[in-house]
Amino acid sequence: AKSGTSEMKQYTSGEMMRTRNFYLLLATMFFGLISYFMVSPVSQTYQIDLGIPSAVAVSAVMLGSIVNAGARLVLPTLADKVGRIVCIKGVLIVAVIAMGVLAVSRSLVVTVVLMYGCYGGIMGSFPSLTSSIFGMKHTGENYGFVMFGIVFATFGAPAISGLVSSKGYEMNVVFGIGAVFAVIALVCLTLLGRNLVKEHAEKSAGVKNDTAQISKPQAE
Repeated sequence: AKSGTSEMKQYTSGEMMRTRNFYLLLATMFFGLISYFMVSPVSQTYQIDLGIPSAVAVSAVMLGSIVNAGARLVLPTLADKVGRIVCIKGVLIVAVIAMGVLAVSRSLVVTVVLMYGCYGGIMGSFPSLTSSIFGMKHTGENYGFVMFGIVFATFGAPAISGLVSSKGYEMNVVFGIGAVFAVIALVCLTLLGRNLVKEHAEKSAGVKNDTAQISKPQAE
């Protein structure tokens, strides 16, 4: 109150899971990663099936792994400068475009590499995003619960791919569904960003009111 600011609330896991922001964050991770898990298991074999030389397909996967690792370093560093929500939105936009290209095109090498990069960008940025929303004190346990998003995506992607394939549809339909999921992730992240802005504004207004009451001259 003296400095016109208030300490950030340090959420326990129980408190975090009673907030809307937690489920928006979880949904963003789930829908953002499920697209990657639709591509990753078939990235090499599907390219070869389309006539792409095996050496090129293997090189794309290897390059994708390098881009994945690089994105884990570059994106969090960039996020510290321009904002975590903004950076992850950029990653999800790239994922939407990449999955859309996979759904309608036979040019897979570049888009496969991009999807590996998107995975690294999300996984590299979410720990700091989680702690910036829910505090540092319990960040290890809190992020463990947020990581259920990747657990759900790991099981959900092959289940959806298998269901689509069993109906006789080709992989381009799976990739199209992945693009839709990436859009949903972008929507969830946008809603999360609006929530955070609203909460920050309400908190700032409350601090100003408290400060004004403290500094108000007492009547003689």
